[in-house]
Amino acid sequence: MQNEKVAEMLEELGDLKEIIGENPFKVRAYRRAAEAIRRLSTPIEEIVKKGKLSEIEGIGTSLATKITEFVKTGKVKELEELRAKVPPSLRAFLEIPDMGPRT
Repeated sequence: MQNEKVAEMLEELGDLKEIIGENPFKVRAYRRAAEAIRRLSTPIEEIVKKGKLSEIEGIGTSLATKITEFVKTGKVKELEELRAKVPPSLRAFLEIPDMGPRT
């Protein structure tokens, strides 16, 4: 699994949480974690295997659990649940350049 895939997953989680009105601090935490993952020079799989995710700035226990789940299974249960809550037509707007949850 590439670091970029993990970052994209975190961004999608953040976007969907913003759409449903989640706490803005949590939304920003997902986005900051995505950027931190993108900046890594080490493959995320190695970091997960060594149990060192929490050493990355901005990644706490909750995010580390989601990242580990994604690296090991290719899925995150919470992401699947949010995708089910947010209509596909609304999620499609996230794919348009310069459009986001707030636009």
